[in-house]
Amino acid sequence: MSQRSLLQFLLEENEHNSVKNNKTTELLTQHFITSIANDPGAVAQQVVDLLLNTSSRLEEYKRNLSSQNKILEKNAEDLIVVNSKLEQETVRQRNILRNLRNTATMLASYSNKDVSIEDSNIELLTELVEQLIQKREQDRMLLVESQSKYSSLVEQMKLIVFQTDESGCFTFLNKAWADLLGYTIDSSLGKSVMSFVHKDDREKIVLLLNDFTRNRNQECSLRIQFLNIHGESMYLDFDAKISYDGVNPVGFSGTMNDSTREHHATQELISQKNFYENILNELPADIAVMTPDRRYVFVNPAAVKDPVVREWIIGKNISEYCVHRNRDMSIAELRERSIDKSILKKKSDDVEEEFLMEEGNVRYHLRRHSPVFDENGMLKNIIGYGIDITEQKEAQQKLAVTASRLTTLLRSMNSGIVVKDQNRRTVVANEKFCELFGIESDPAELQGMDVVESSRQLKQLAKDPDGFEDRINEILRRQEVVLQEQIEFSDGRIMERDFVPILVDGKTYLGHLWQYRDITHRLQLDSQLKEAKETAEQSLHAKEQFLANMSHEIRTPMNAILGMSNLLLKTELTPKQNQYLEAIHNSSKNLLVIINDILDFSKIEAGKLELEKVGFRMKRLITSTLDSFLYSAAEKSLSLNYEIKDLDEPVLLGDPVRMSQIIINLVSNAIKFTEQGGINVIVKKIAEKNDQVSVQISVMDTGIGIPEDKLNSIFDSFTQADVGVSRKYGGTGLGLSISKKLVEIQGGKIEVQSRVNMGTSFIFELTFERGTVLDLHEEKNVEIRQLKSGSVRVLLAEDHEYNQMYASSLMKDWGFEIDVAKNGKIAIDMLIAKSYDIILMDVQMPVMSGIGATKFIRTKLPEPQRGIPIIAMTANAIKGDQENCIEAGMDDYIAKPFDPQQLYNKVANLLYSRNGVKLQHAAADPKPEKGALDLSDTEPLVDLAFLKKMSRGNKVFVMNMINMFFETSQPLIEQIKRSHKNSEMEKVRKNIHKMKPSVDSMGMKLLKNLLIRIENSIDKQQHLEKVDDWLCEAYALYDRCEEALRAEQSRMEIAV
Repeated sequence: MSQRSLLQFLLEENEHNSVKNNKTTELLTQHFITSIANDPGAVAQQVVDLLLNTSSRLEEYKRNLSSQNKILEKNAEDLIVVNSKLEQETVRQRNILRNLRNTATMLASYSNKDVSIEDSNIELLTELVEQLIQKREQDRMLLVESQSKYSSLVEQMKLIVFQTDESGCFTFLNKAWADLLGYTIDSSLGKSVMSFVHKDDREKIVLLLNDFTRNRNQECSLRIQFLNIHGESMYLDFDAKISYDGVNPVGFSGTMNDSTREHHATQELISQKNFYENILNELPADIAVMTPDRRYVFVNPAAVKDPVVREWIIGKNISEYCVHRNRDMSIAELRERSIDKSILKKKSDDVEEEFLMEEGNVRYHLRRHSPVFDENGMLKNIIGYGIDITEQKEAQQKLAVTASRLTTLLRSMNSGIVVKDQNRRTVVANEKFCELFGIESDPAELQGMDVVESSRQLKQLAKDPDGFEDRINEILRRQEVVLQEQIEFSDGRIMERDFVPILVDGKTYLGHLWQYRDITHRLQLDSQLKEAKETAEQSLHAKEQFLANMSHEIRTPMNAILGMSNLLLKTELTPKQNQYLEAIHNSSKNLLVIINDILDFSKIEAGKLELEKVGFRMKRLITSTLDSFLYSAAEKSLSLNYEIKDLDEPVLLGDPVRMSQIIINLVSNAIKFTEQGGINVIVKKIAEKNDQVSVQISVMDTGIGIPEDKLNSIFDSFTQADVGVSRKYGGTGLGLSISKKLVEIQGGKIEVQSRVNMGTSFIFELTFERGTVLDLHEEKNVEIRQLKSGSVRVLLAEDHEYNQMYASSLMKDWGFEIDVAKNGKIAIDMLIAKSYDIILMDVQMPVMSGIGATKFIRTKLPEPQRGIPIIAMTANAIKGDQENCIEAGMDDYIAKPFDPQQLYNKVANLLYSRNGVKLQHAAADPKPEKGALDLSDTEPLVDLAFLKKMSRGNKVFVMNMINMFFETSQPLIEQIKRSHKNSEMEKVRKNIHKMKPSVDSMGMKLLKNLLIRIENSIDKQQHLEKVDDWLCEAYALYDRCEEALRAEQSRMEIAV
């Protein structure tokens, strides 16, 4: 929207709203502020035009109002004349009646006297009386007719005609009173004028009455604010004069005219005039308006700050102002010439003025004079506009210096720069530009040159001349930034080009900048670098593949060695056999530690080690980690102690596995290098802020210590204090390096303090976020007990013979029925031929891998084979291996060599969560419920620990929550049963969703997991054939949970 159209729009908005429009004022003020920099003269011109237009309209309104008032005054005068004639006629009639009464009296006196009167005289007198009576009747009729005309005239008038008594109470009102104000005439007569006047104008009536009383003023005219019957303000022009009965005043009479619209229109025009004057007054620029004879009619505070002078200057000319302010008359002459020029050209003229200030400094002003002509071409006004451009002048001077520096900079740049204006004429170019394009001229000679023709010549340098020219034209047409665009030259060079449009305020286009860079050599280097990068990536991939193969080839037999030695250790052995077997077992474990160190180091070096963020308790982590060292410390008669300071039992969020790994590395080193004394582990809180806890952990030993000159390299990879240490104590030298890197990638720091033969202290600090008990994820071991034979049917896909033997022996001891397949293809055939509960799938196998077999099962086989639980058993430990297994469709993952307990837990959890399988113990077990694989025995039916913690020991609160659970869950379980019976499975799902929070609050984890499984199955339309059985199981489990909860409730009631 243009400036003029916006101003016009805002003006119309102001006209259409009698209430001051704050939004319009804010918009217009903001518009002036944002537009003043673009074209301040045009802005000032528009405002002054609007101001003059408003003033003109105000004068026109005043003239129309004056004309209407004259008409009303004429009507009032006519009415007064009529009223005067009526009064005169009344007086004449009264005189006639008085004469008639005198005549009648005289006749009566004659009739009483004994006087002789001639008949002729009597007849004459009789005739005279008759004439008088007829005349009186005629006069009475005339009076009635006159009063009727007067009354009709008064009633038909739109003006309010009124009379009051001397106290100001109405004695007469015409119909216009009721029409305009809504009051009935009967209810208004006898009431004071004051009772109908707005409280703000009552003082005017009081002053009027006092003035009439004291000064005997004959008449008055003023505008008074009345209130109509609805309480709304109406403005009436009140014209009144004193009424006399002979010589004594008896009240007032006059007219009232409705001037509400004229009043509001006048006020609105005044408001608009003030509005625009305020805008002009608030502008930071000088604004002055002069008449054609060049006398000031308006100046704003920016032009003349002194309000006294600002008032004085109105009506004065420029010369008088210069004399008054002791300014050099040359300023007046300069302005007069500028005004003459602007009138002659009929457009604005600018002139720059220089002022020497009292402080001795010089200020510069830019003055613009704009003539304003009417529709007939006659000069109406002259608008003067001025701004202080001192800062701009100073900026120009600085710009000149900057331009000089810029020229120097352009000269030294290694890029070809050329700046062109909007007409594609060269503004500046540097020597590099000329060099790149083979231009022999000096860059200064290019200034002002039309580059259209030269561009056609330069395009011949490009490999595709026409494409070069077309692309330049397209870029100039779009006027958008282009960066790092490559151009191939015919001589084999590759140029990189940038285009930057030069815009003022992001809108006005002033030109553009081209930058050219010869990147031929850089591209050659990039190509070499890319080749080197690809070589490095290939090397890295080969390294990862080597590590994966090494991991698989070592872990696979290691799994058999550890597994078989573990099985042998459970058999009856001679002491010598047991000693040999322990050596084999321990050596295998040491080798596994070395393998894990190498793999961890490779992951860290490649930046591929990912940290978990789960809940754990520090004390539990420390104790469980140190428990594994009790035996090795006792073997060397070393003490192993720990202490936790200033740290309660918070749940911390972090990676407990990596945390434990750091402590294992440090404690194992401490035991390894300590021959007497002991190891102390101290954990203490060092800071707590914003739900974050900073912890310092120190591992201190009394061992051989580290020489001072070796402390700086102790954390280096594959490094130990000296070669003798490596030979004597063994190890790869990776443990401390891995520990340091693990600490640092968690945002912590680690340091070492040591003295030879005195001991060593490793101190590291880590910061953890605080969690809640809901963040804890602790896998509970399922007690391994002999199961009923055949209760779990397992298909083992494994190509390594010893691993087959180990896994088969292990699971047969558990009571599992197990079949073995040597590869994935055989496993698929066996699964098709026979029903199994779970598959243990090796990943790397001949013919068909475990990944390939799993994908085939998940996509090609029908249910129920397609949905069988599958656990990956892999000797790979490289990043991405677990993700690949899960992505292929496997349900869980376990690395070789595996811990039997861990495998047992995974089988138990997966069978229960996926298929709801409950396994039975062997009949010979006297207490089957404690050793069963059934997870209902591995988890309590009800666990109120969280609820009790949340209540902070408030048993009444816990009791209320239990009662609330019974009130809400029992109706829900009944609704689920009814919907289940009616096969309304969506209702079943919704009610289960409602029931889950209350079940979770009571710690019914088994029931919650079962409900989640049912809800997901219905929602995803999977395993629907099992939903009926799961629901029946849920009903039974709910009854057991309810029974357990009521028992807990009874115990709490007794305690309370």
